[in-house]
Amino acid sequence: EDEVTPSSPSIITTLAITTLSLQPPIWMGFMCLQKWRALYLSLSVAILILSAVLSLDLMPHQYRTAALTGLVVVGLVPATHWAVAMPESVALHLGWRLLLMFACYGGGVFFFVTYFPERAMPQGHITDIWFNSHTIWHIFVCAAAVSLWINCEVMRDWYRDGKTMNSC
Repeated sequence: EDEVTPSSPSIITTLAITTLSLQPPIWMGFMCLQKWRALYLSLSVAILILSAVLSLDLMPHQYRTAALTGLVVVGLVPATHWAVAMPESVALHLGWRLLLMFACYGGGVFFFVTYFPERAMPQGHITDIWFNSHTIWHIFVCAAAVSLWINCEVMRDWYRDGKTMNSC
């Protein structure tokens, strides 16, 4: 049975959004830790390059799933560092929003990798048009983007109001 995979433009767009969504929280969250900020921003650019390699099928297909999962997991490194480096009040206030964003990305990867629900349905079912794994994947990515937007708004307000997030 042939697997239907999303087109390269669809993959590169989604992976670019995922990768670039790491940059605003890194920029704001590591404002006082310049070396770490530079390292993590560079890492996110390297991830974007890997995303391009994945989307253009320059990597063998058997490594694609592991690499896509790795893209989400790699974002947890600066997030964990940020949660440890920030004062507890800031980490508790913003951390759950950050976890929500990663949960949305992880949920999207789950549907992308497992091809659920169409694998569980007979061919010709409603998932051929509606609510297939590709559509659900995009819903999760959009939810993560909304979560990112809200995170950036809250971080901006905290910075502007002189809260303790970036008191160097």
